[in-house]
Amino acid sequence: MTIQTKKYHTIFVLFFSVVLLTFFNKANANESKTHAFDDITVTANKHEQKIQEIPAAVSVFTQTDIKDANINNLSDIMNLVPNLKANDNGGFREVSFRGLSSSKYTFKNPVVIYIDGVPNDKVPFMDIDLNNVERVEVLRGAQGVLYGKNAIGGIVNIITKQPGNTMEGKISTEIAEDQTYGVKAYINGPIINNKLFFSLSENYRQTDGYMTNDHPDEDTYDGFHKNSFRARLNWIPTDKMEMDFNTSFSNRSGGHTPTIYKTENQVSYHSYKNPDDELTKDIFNSSLGINYSLENAELKSITTYSDSKIERFSERLHEGASMIDGGMDQEVIGFTQELRIQSPGPNALKWMGGLFFSKEDVDNKNMFAAFNTTAMLGYDTYMDWPAKTYNDTLAAFGEVTLPFGKFNFTTGLRYEQTDIEMDYKYEESRTDTKELVKDPVTYHAEDDWDTFIPKGVISWNYNDNFMVYTSVAKGYLAGGYNFCEANKDFARIDNQTSVNYEMGIKTKSFDNRLILNAAMYYMDIKDIHVLIEGIDSGTFVASNAGAAHSQGIEIEAILDVMNGLDITAALGMIGGEYDEYIFDETTDYSGKKLIRTPEYSFNFAISYRHDSGFFARADIIGYGDSYFDSANTKKQKAYEIYNAKIGYEASSWELYCYGKNIFDQEYFTNIGVLNNVGSPRVFGLIAALKF
Repeated sequence: MTIQTKKYHTIFVLFFSVVLLTFFNKANANESKTHAFDDITVTANKHEQKIQEIPAAVSVFTQTDIKDANINNLSDIMNLVPNLKANDNGGFREVSFRGLSSSKYTFKNPVVIYIDGVPNDKVPFMDIDLNNVERVEVLRGAQGVLYGKNAIGGIVNIITKQPGNTMEGKISTEIAEDQTYGVKAYINGPIINNKLFFSLSENYRQTDGYMTNDHPDEDTYDGFHKNSFRARLNWIPTDKMEMDFNTSFSNRSGGHTPTIYKTENQVSYHSYKNPDDELTKDIFNSSLGINYSLENAELKSITTYSDSKIERFSERLHEGASMIDGGMDQEVIGFTQELRIQSPGPNALKWMGGLFFSKEDVDNKNMFAAFNTTAMLGYDTYMDWPAKTYNDTLAAFGEVTLPFGKFNFTTGLRYEQTDIEMDYKYEESRTDTKELVKDPVTYHAEDDWDTFIPKGVISWNYNDNFMVYTSVAKGYLAGGYNFCEANKDFARIDNQTSVNYEMGIKTKSFDNRLILNAAMYYMDIKDIHVLIEGIDSGTFVASNAGAAHSQGIEIEAILDVMNGLDITAALGMIGGEYDEYIFDETTDYSGKKLIRTPEYSFNFAISYRHDSGFFARADIIGYGDSYFDSANTKKQKAYEIYNAKIGYEASSWELYCYGKNIFDQEYFTNIGVLNNVGSPRVFGLIAALKF
């Protein structure tokens, strides 16, 4: 038996052990249902609906799930969703899902993040605070009808905790290896009972990092401190109206990210870095939601504003580097307004119609790279691309679900138009005197992209515990401009589109003790956004490949073995490749595997919570082989990470110890000119007070 076969065998043994345990526990099926899994209501499809009634692949993580799994950031959640992977790359969080990866130069991820209605699809700004979050909903597959452009892979809907008439709060502290410290707290409660409520949360974390700096002036180079604050005000002025205001701010400051300069795929936890390297992010989000109930409809408005900034500087000190340093100073300001009218309540007949507008301005105040050209020119060359882009989007959309006995038919359509303008500028100067060596290159480019985004779904509900569905949907990732392209005729990047076919089942059995869902999909992709990275030059070519496809399966299971003992498992498998990708006259990547796409992903967790307060959890997360370049030469081999947590939970306090990557697995989260090194083994303690 080959090593690869053994890995697949291990995955299936772990997963189907869930089913075996179910039958082993069948004798307990007549016990009280008080500890059976509750039905979870989600709003990711903009209707309140139980998760098992939605004819789509949906993953949900509650506040308890987040705490039990010791989740600190969005990557931790994404990596528990089958076929979804978050790859940290030099301070950016690049997402791949079902073979779709981040789009360079448009800086868009194929999965859009919503935080209380505020959209976030920008690669640099996915540092999400999960303190005081009620749940995280992940809707898998193209969601263009309801969410528009860029939701080509899916959406992640983050819902913060709704305050009520009961005052509640929590403060927790954490200490871990690498001089890691954290404090987070929240308080939710009423200002006026039944009328006005508030919520406040704060999250601070700092670490020295795990990467040793070989530079004599600094011990480590990947340390940082991060602070996040969120406030919420909920007002119910009348029985028919509700207003919800949310605002948040986060700051991340620190040195270089955990990268090394290596051409071979060998992990090391040290490198020689400039102590002045830095990465700073400031993210401000706000939203105002207004709901008004009519007799036979609901009116909803959501207005959002965001202002995000990133400053990054990195000097390349390794031998033979042609690019000697680089960085960026970017600000993104966004505004959105959505108005919609929809059917009220949990009716079988559901309908919705709406209008949407968004405006996004991107100011690259400084987007630079310096190159070692002294031998050729007598000086080093400084190149800067301080471009500005302006992105306006208008859309109209509608969706209706029609019940026919045990069948439901859902159809939806969205028309969307995106106008993009770019003020391009390129300056080239000497690094020593700052003197321009060429006349600046400037031009103005503008274009518009418009499209119809349809969807159709048929579901059959055999009974309350078994559903089969099939769907066809169009995916759409808007085009844009390569702001590093001096030739205006080659700067445009076309739309990326896909046709998504999906079939799935959703089941509940053994008095709701077992939830078992599965989905199978095929995705036909056109004009996929691609990027060719120069060999240690810092130069890139962004364009569109002709076509690609992706196909796979996704299985999720939740099992209540007995009172307090739960098992969760997920498995995703992907086969995807470029069908037509001719880069130049001598380079053809057709037939190569899609980048940043593990052949499989799985996770398996078992947790036990005793009535006395004792808690324990162990989990494993695994990935198959994946490639980080279109030529399939930069490869991360399959690996698994094991985590554990144990503690005691009283009515007013909690105490835990935990271990992450307890077997010290070495791996990369990105392989390129810079290789991002994954975190080694970490042990820590958490203590919390509740009221």
